[in-house]
Amino acid sequence: MANYAEAYDFSLFEERQNDTVPVEVPQRRERTESAPKKNISYLPQEEVEKSRKAKPRIRPLKAIAVALSFVVIFGTVISLIYSQVQLTELTDEIATQTKELEAAQALEVQLSMASTEQLKSSEVEKYAREQLGMGRVTEGQVYYLNLATTDKVEVLEETKQGFFEEIAEAVQSWFQ
Repeated sequence: MANYAEAYDFSLFEERQNDTVPVEVPQRRERTESAPKKNISYLPQEEVEKSRKAKPRIRPLKAIAVALSFVVIFGTVISLIYSQVQLTELTDEIATQTKELEAAQALEVQLSMASTEQLKSSEVEKYAREQLGMGRVTEGQVYYLNLATTDKVEVLEETKQGFFEEIAEAVQSWFQ
């Protein structure tokens, strides 16, 4: 980019009075190609055209590395999305099971209160009297038994057998 003085000449933006002389604007210098410089080398026009038309070289290792990187990044993103979906589904299932548990606990409290109400002794007695035809025990229904006999214990003594007798019994037990 060329460095021109008019880019920094703020006098162009100042207000002018009629009696003043207009400010000269410096002229833009054109670049001339008069003599080649010593430190610049020029390519022949054929080689310039050839380099413009040449296709970029494909590097297989770089392409494989880029493809593998893409696969790894894509796999990571997919696994993150999948884990978030699983987490959301499990959270919903936990919430549903918690609601069912609370409902079951409330039902259990109701049923235990109802069973306690039904198992009062007055209710049981009423059911037994009306439905089963039962009544309270009277003295005529009680019979006392007198068991005056004593208990006896008898211990039987076992006879010891010899070694050969035990073998004979074992063989006999195989054939029975």
